Amino acid sequence: MKRFLLLGFSVFTLSTIGVFDAHAQSADAPASDSDKIEEVAITGTRIQRTGFDAPTPLTAVSADQLQAANPGGPVDALRQLPILAFSTGPRGATGSSGQGGSFLNLRNLGANRTLVLLDGKRFVPTSGNGTVDISLFPTALMERLEIVTGGASAAYGSDAVTGVVNFVLDRKFTGLKASAQGGISTFGDDKESQFSLAYGKGFGSDQGHLLLSGEHYKSAGIYSLLDRPLGQRSCAPITNPGGATARTFACDVRSSQANFTGVITSPSAFKGTTFDNFGNPIPFNYGALASSTTMVGGDGIRPQFLPQAVPIDRDVFFARASWEFNDSVTGYLEGNYGNSDYEYQIGSFDQNLGGTAIPIKVDNAYLPESLRTAMIDKGVTSLTLNKYFANLPRTWIQNLNRTMRAVAGAEGSLGSWTWDSHFEHGENKNRTIATLDENLNNMALAADAIMNPATGQIVCRSTLTNPGNGCVPYNVMGNSGVAPPTDGTGVNMATQAQLDYLTGTDWLHANVKQDNAVVNFNGEPFSTWAGPLSIATGVEWRKESIAQTVAPEGLEINTASDVPGPFRVGNYQAQSGSIHMTEGYVETVAPLAKDLPFIRSLDFNGAVRLTDYSTSGNAFTWKAGLSWSVTDEVRLRATRSRDERAPNLTELYSGAVAGHNSIIDYPSGPTVVNSQALVYTRGNPNLKPEVGDTTTAGIVYQPQWAMGWQTSVDGYHIKITDAIMGVGAQELVRQCSRGDVASCGFILRDSAGNLFGVNNSPQNVASLVASGVDFETSYQFSLQDLTSKLDGDLSLRGLVNYISKYQTELLGVTTVNLAGQIDRPTLRYTTQLTYRLKPWSFFVQARYSGSGYYDKSTLPTDLPQLKIGGQTPIDMNVSYDLPLHDSGVASMYLNVTDVFNVLPPNFSNLGQNFDPIGRFYRVGVRINL
Repeated sequence: MKRFLLLGFSVFTLSTIGVFDAHAQSADAPASDSDKIEEVAITGTRIQRTGFDAPTPLTAVSADQLQAANPGGPVDALRQLPILAFSTGPRGATGSSGQGGSFLNLRNLGANRTLVLLDGKRFVPTSGNGTVDISLFPTALMERLEIVTGGASAAYGSDAVTGVVNFVLDRKFTGLKASAQGGISTFGDDKESQFSLAYGKGFGSDQGHLLLSGEHYKSAGIYSLLDRPLGQRSCAPITNPGGATARTFACDVRSSQANFTGVITSPSAFKGTTFDNFGNPIPFNYGALASSTTMVGGDGIRPQFLPQAVPIDRDVFFARASWEFNDSVTGYLEGNYGNSDYEYQIGSFDQNLGGTAIPIKVDNAYLPESLRTAMIDKGVTSLTLNKYFANLPRTWIQNLNRTMRAVAGAEGSLGSWTWDSHFEHGENKNRTIATLDENLNNMALAADAIMNPATGQIVCRSTLTNPGNGCVPYNVMGNSGVAPPTDGTGVNMATQAQLDYLTGTDWLHANVKQDNAVVNFNGEPFSTWAGPLSIATGVEWRKESIAQTVAPEGLEINTASDVPGPFRVGNYQAQSGSIHMTEGYVETVAPLAKDLPFIRSLDFNGAVRLTDYSTSGNAFTWKAGLSWSVTDEVRLRATRSRDERAPNLTELYSGAVAGHNSIIDYPSGPTVVNSQALVYTRGNPNLKPEVGDTTTAGIVYQPQWAMGWQTSVDGYHIKITDAIMGVGAQELVRQCSRGDVASCGFILRDSAGNLFGVNNSPQNVASLVASGVDFETSYQFSLQDLTSKLDGDLSLRGLVNYISKYQTELLGVTTVNLAGQIDRPTLRYTTQLTYRLKPWSFFVQARYSGSGYYDKSTLPTDLPQLKIGGQTPIDMNVSYDLPLHDSGVASMYLNVTDVFNVLPPNFSNLGQNFDPIGRFYRVGVRINL
């Protein structure tokens, strides 16, 4: 009867709030005698003590679970865990900076505050911001993944402000396993293929062990947001002329200032003149709610040009060899190599808008005579033209990463103590190349075309005074290039000579290095009446450096804005610098009481760490926690920690980069917009470490009357002070409008008071606060325990995250709790159900991302509060095991994510906070020999 009651309770819980298995249990198989949860050596601490349950909350997931949930890759599966929902997948690279990779982000507090380890060791960062691309890990050999969801800097080291994610490898794997997989979306795009091979074998009478693995992954990507319904609907906040609020929400939002043939925006007498493909002037149809930049409907274009998913081509190789010299010493060597290439067209066409709009003078050789006559009649000498260029190729970005890593280490015992040590050297070489990148200087010269009075030929005006400048004249009105099209399409691509002059290649070569030396000891020096005192201690030295060289062409001065950077995108800046640190730590588990009334056991877990940073001096971090088993079924746990994160290489040393953003000048009014405002971003060598204080408290329930059921509830509160942030140019302007004098100091205005730029560099300026509750539960059992008429095994599992507070606190500015905003929903959950009846296995998963408001920080007079609905994709996996010779198995599977094609809702930031891909089919086979 209890089993039936518990089954009913579990199903009710799963269907209402969701649950996810928090332990290293296979999603394809229930618990067995050989893999009981309590036999998995997971502690969430550096203390090696059998049976100790750390007070720090942690989650562990097996490789099989991740494979069943989403076989596309570990980060795609991990994003389905609520605590990692805002991790960025390899599809995230869309801009000229080339940000491809898979980066984990615990609690949406920043990937650079999450410490990522491979088999307990650091991995070389992929860029100067210190984040690690987990897609370069050897997932074919991954056994499980452990997530410490509390501050862990004192035990694990710097950067673990929000926690630690450790990928644990199966170092004893013996045999051969291979996999092959293909996939495609329901829209017929984003085709992917994936292959892996892993081999393990003992040698030298099993004193040695060899591991080898290789993996290949390729995805075709999704060319544009306009290839998806959400992008086609083009829904966004828009200026609301004459409305009750400054902005409102609308769909079919288009550009009111530019199209593919050019729109004249000033002077007012000619505003609203556009051109046909042949350069003839025609009226431009403005839609509703037209402002200087946007409107609803009309003749404008929907500027949703960003890639929905970028193409990926990745290879990962791993090798490990170990040798047991004797019972006390084992040595090993490890090597990693990975290349991850992301190549895609930039998120928009070449364009000249706002500050880079093109002046068309009355003597322009391409100006239609009817328009020239009208200008002369009205005394107008110049027109301002805004345009997207369909007759120029879009800029092509190549982001090429090569990562190499070598580790030499040893481990063993010394008396009653165990020890381990290793030295790691890693390098990441990034090549980001922007080809066919519009040169704004040359475009301005080429567009200023006149008739040479001496020859009667069309030339650049600049050529008359500087004959050797190589300028090639170009007609920016219409799409005709230099001559009417001959194919009847009305669009003629620029000539090769024009293309060579109007575009160029910008590039950066960045080399990030990491050296890391570690020695750890672990032992139990003595015992008390309540049990042994356990100690872990060690020292660590680490150095990280970056050296970035760039194309000299990108350092030239932009004549229009008078800042370095003539290209429309890119304009990469050189940077170099290094940081090094030395750390020492001590962690202990001290038993306080045992076998007393209401105290089955009571243990104290504490740690302290002293770190010396080369850039900012000493830092002291600590952790204190209690684990109180009231009975064999009920355990209470609580921790308090002080954590620190030092500024990374990019925050310290990045070169000054000038870019263009659309900025609303809130101090002047929410309808005043500079669509091409300059934004300067550079490193800040005066940064100091940010400090995090984390408190967790929870209860764990594992009833003996229902073996296989376990539940935990943990509350958490995180406050990060002196947080290192680039507040963002738009946010700085918004904060200035709210009275923050310091933010106003970063705004650049001309002599007339018009905003033309913003200085935006990282600063220790804010406090981040996050609070919430994590709920985990799982139940695994054989159906025969319910009735002999049923067969097979059933697993119910899931995880819930509830956020009560998420806010940024800036001095002198009203604090807004952003919990419940669409990008920080109050509630997220994932539920799973697995039924296995050999040789079949059936897996179903539901993952909910909660509803929320579009932007809770907006003023009531600016934008109405719009609540956007949530998303609940359903995933499934069906597999069949086919026996092979000598106990081998071939598992064939069909996996479908988002079975019902539940797409992101309107106004959900183009689906970035949801699963934007839609239904996706994968079929594959895994062979184990």
